[in-house]
Amino acid sequence: MNQQYGTKWFTFYTKVRPWLSLIGFISLLNNILDYPQVYLYNIWFTISMLVSVALIILYFKVRAKSKGNYVEFVCFVKNVLLAEIFAFAYQFSLNFYYSNEMGFNATAITFAICLALGYFIWYRLNVKYFEKRIMQAPLIVETFSELPTCPYCGAELLPESNFCRKCGAAVAQKTIIDGNTPEA
Repeated sequence: MNQQYGTKWFTFYTKVRPWLSLIGFISLLNNILDYPQVYLYNIWFTISMLVSVALIILYFKVRAKSKGNYVEFVCFVKNVLLAEIFAFAYQFSLNFYYSNEMGFNATAITFAICLALGYFIWYRLNVKYFEKRIMQAPLIVETFSELPTCPYCGAELLPESNFCRKCGAAVAQKTIIDGNTPEA
């Protein structure tokens, strides 16, 4: 990946955060060992446990994807952020339901509020940050005589990119080197 995209937040998100997620897994493992009957016989807590494990796997996939194409990385991270928001809202409302012994309606409202706050604060801030890094980085074109354009929106595509940075559409590119296109 182009080093011009890297910042402290990007480094934290891709290198430090996956390891910090293991601390949360150790806490979860401690709860499972202390209360195994809760996680074995209550389906809601079993789902919560599986979601936590899935998030840890996704965080390490984010780390692996960060070594590739930045635009594809941003498309992947958008989905991870949505999964993270859903997991947070689910786990928070589940703990709210069992700790306060509130009804299902109060829990559903809590879940909806957590989803809305997570989407409008956490998701949009992160996506704006990552997309801003795409727009600020200079295009380095050494062997390309002209940049190909997206067939859907007409935006110029980054070299060797499989996604349009403007509309997010998947695009198959032909490499143009010195004005010659390769034969298919």
